[in-house]
Parts: sequence; structure tokens; C-alpha cells
Amino acid sequence: MKVFVDMHDKRWKKYKIDFEKIVSALDSLALRDSEVSIVLTDDAEIHALNRDYRGMDKPTNVLSFELGDDILLGDIFISLDTVRREAKMANISVDFSKSVGKMKPMHAVNNAPVRPMKSQWRSNFDTFKALKIPYARTHDASLSEIYGSQHVMDVHCIFTDFSRDPDDPTAYDFRNTDQYITTCFDADCEIYYRLGTSIEHLPGKYGSIKPADPLKWAKICEHIILHYTEGWANGYHYPIKYWEIWNEADLDVNETENKRCWSGTAEEFFEFFKIAFLYLRKRFPNIKLGGPALANNLPWARQFLEKMTEGERAELDFFSWHIYTINAEKMLDRAKKVADLLDEFGYGHIEKHLNEWNYIENWTTQFIDSVRVIKGLKGAAYDFAFMAVGQNSPYIDMMMYYDARPDKEYNGLWDSHFILPLKGYYAFDFFSALYQLGTQAKLECDQDDIYALAATDGETGAAVISYYTNDPEATDKTFTVTLDHAGDYEICAIDEDHDGDKIGAFSGTAIEITMKPNTLIKIGGKIK
Repeated sequence: MKVFVDMHDKRWKKYKIDFEKIVSALDSLALRDSEVSIVLTDDAEIHALNRDYRGMDKPTNVLSFELGDDILLGDIFISLDTVRREAKMANISVDFSKSVGKMKPMHAVNNAPVRPMKSQWRSNFDTFKALKIPYARTHDASLSEIYGSQHVMDVHCIFTDFSRDPDDPTAYDFRNTDQYITTCFDADCEIYYRLGTSIEHLPGKYGSIKPADPLKWAKICEHIILHYTEGWANGYHYPIKYWEIWNEADLDVNETENKRCWSGTAEEFFEFFKIAFLYLRKRFPNIKLGGPALANNLPWARQFLEKMTEGERAELDFFSWHIYTINAEKMLDRAKKVADLLDEFGYGHIEKHLNEWNYIENWTTQFIDSVRVIKGLKGAAYDFAFMAVGQNSPYIDMMMYYDARPDKEYNGLWDSHFILPLKGYYAFDFFSALYQLGTQAKLECDQDDIYALAATDGETGAAVISYYTNDPEATDKTFTVTLDHAGDYEICAIDEDHDGDKIGAFSGTAIEITMKPNTLIKIGGKIK
């Protein structure tokens, strides 16, 4: 077969496609003497042809015209513009009839909501409750005045004089912590209690100093647990499932001064943790007990696990770890390394909690820029993208965003001045909608920078798409979203002009949508 190429659009030159070779691969004896013409053009010309000869007033990728001759087969027109667009197109398919598993609590957070107080009108209680957050980790609340500052949550803030008798109810000050805990449960959010202390950046150390007596510290924690779960000291009977010992003891392991979370050595921490864990394990066999809230030091984690398996084994219920990154692949790599390490020491079956995460490009030179992202539209796209990655990872059972304190720079959910929802709030709302449906549905996507999830309860289905990218030259993407079930679906968006509100609707099984970089779309409705 002879192929004649006519280049109407000179932009085709750079692609150097050998059309004759391509066509010859389809050649047969019957077509050996035939001829075909290929015209390489643009949208304008192919639009005119499509309109004049097919009655379709829009461009297309390829048009062919048959001449009805055994030798002269016809003409083929190919538009560079449409081909380019389709090369960038992410085709997404959703099958609500196929279950992938349960939706996991990827939208848990650090810190409870703030209840309105007599002298303080600012509160995120109602909007927090509306998000249906599953868990709030009690960490660093003491660093925020809005919660009560240094008089809330941390063990040394509740039990202020270590020389006193841990069995004496008067040695404990639960007042502010009680308000924190009850506010959280009133918002229909469960507590994930971190036993230990908040990070201390300044030279003066109070909570991060290693306890003089690990066993006594464990007995103090025993009474904190009793207060909130069994009513001790005029307390409560809350179903607090998770209790975590300490936080980021590995953070400054190679430093000799200004250790921010643990003042002692690594060996001293391992001994302290195991003594406290074994005591609390025997005292409370039905709670979930774990830690150590690893900052980033995997060799330290290996040493920790070695000590937990020496002699009497510490049967951890969960292992907690942290990562701050802009790269989803880096998070996945860390999760896999943590899981492999746990499996090596016989802990492969326990829960794996990523209970601190957020967008940080660099802690020093780019911290302010990172905070701007956290509080903006790109931060929202990032939030959902990372929750989607966590949902799809077999190495993460729970994720906890750092954090929900309305007055802090890491918070991308609420404005710090008026406590009004930011763009990130609506990304969490999108994920929460999927979580409430219960079952993750099968979803396939063929494009990088697109992070998507689908879920269903059998009657209602929804899919959320986040176009998250760090490429400053990223362009719009067009999607063909195909659904296995016909239905009446609403389309909601998070972009510069929309905060999760409805922007359109369709009935059927497929729709084409276009998204700008760092925006989100939710498609949902009743399945027919």
C-alpha cells in the first residue's frame, strides 16, 4: 500500500511519525496495490469538514472519507490539536457493583473542636461536627491558648506534682482536659488519646524530661484512663479505644542539647516505653495500646522493635508514625518500609497509623510557602489526594491530619481569625461523604496527578477526583468519567469559585468534564 502524507499543519513535523510504516503493518495481499492519503491538519480544518460532511459542529480527532475505489481507498484527516488533548485525557471508570473493601478513617485529625466559651465567640464546633470526623488525636493542644494552653491534656499538666501519690484523686487537675474530651464526644468524634507531652521547642523543658520513675508514670496514666473510661475521680465512661504512649522520641536522638520531645537517650526511652506499656497492657487488656509516634528515624524504629521483642514481648496493638511531604510516592515508600520493618519483628498484623501528615516542602527555607499552600486551594487538592493514596495503601489503616487547631499555621481547615471553613475543609467533607457510604468501589484512572476514589452503600454512589500537581506549568485536564450504573448524578466542585457546591447534573453512565490544576470534583447520586 502506498501512503501519501500531506502536512497542512507544520507543527506535525516535530513528531516525525512514519505513517507508511504504520499502515503497512495492516497491509494485506488484497490491499497491496492500493493508495491512501493522510492529511495532517488542525482543529479548524477538521471542524469545518466535520460540520459540512457529518453535521457535527465541533472538531474531532480523525475523519476518513472513502472514495469507493479498489485502488484509491480515500483520505484520512488527523487533527493535531484534538490528538494532543486526548493524549492528556484521563479516562476514569467507576464500577459501583465491585467492592474494593471498607472505606478507612483517612480523615481523622489531631485535636478536638473548640466549644464556644463565655469570653470567646470563636468556635469550630458546629462545622467540625458536620464533617463527621471519626477520631481526634489529643496532641499539642497544650500549645494553643484556645484550648487552655499549658493546663490541658499532657500528663504533666494533669498530674502537676510528680512527688504526689498517683492513687490520690486530688493530685490530678482534669478540669480543662475534661472540657476538651467532652467537647470532642459531643461533636460525635472519638478520642485517640496521646499519653505523654507536647513538643517543647524552647530551652526550658517540663514535659519532655524523662520521668524519674517509669512505673509511677504508668500508674499516673492508669488513673487518667480510669477517669475517662471507668468514672474514677468523678470521671466518665467514654469508649476511648486508642491510647498512644509518647510522641517523636526519635526526633533529636543525635542531639545533646534542646531535645524537643525526649530528653534522655534512645535506650532510656525503650526501657521507659516497655515498662509503661507492659503495666498498662496487663491493667487494661481490652484497650488498643501502642506508639511510639515515630518522627522519621527508621534505624531508631528498628532498635525500638528489637527492645519490644526482647524478653517479655510487648504486644503492640498499633504502630504510629509521621511524615510531612508534598510527594505521595514518598509517603507510600515510607509506609512500605514501616510495614516491612513491623513484619520482620512479627508485628505485621497490627494496625498502622500515620497520625501526623501535612504539606511541608521544606521545614526551613520553604516553610512559609508551605503554610500558604496548606491554607489554600492547592492544599485542598493535596489533602484529598493524600487521603486517597492512604485509602488505597495496604500499609496504612488510619491517617490523622496535623492539625485541626483553628489558631495554628498547620491548620488548612479553618481560618484562624473568624474560624470559617477554608478550601481544605471541603476536601475533608468530600472524603467524609465517601466514608459515610461505607464501601470503596472499584475505580480505574489512567493518568498521573489524578487522585480519585469511589464509594457506595448499594443505593447511592459517589466518586471524588482531585487534580493535584506541583507543576507550575500544568494545564487543564479533560476526563471521560464512565459509571457502570446509570443514575441521576450531581456534580460538585472545589475551585476558586466553589466550596463543594453543585455546579451541574447529568443522567446516564458517562460525562466529560474539564478540571483546572489543583481543583476537585465530586460526582454522586442515586444508582438506578
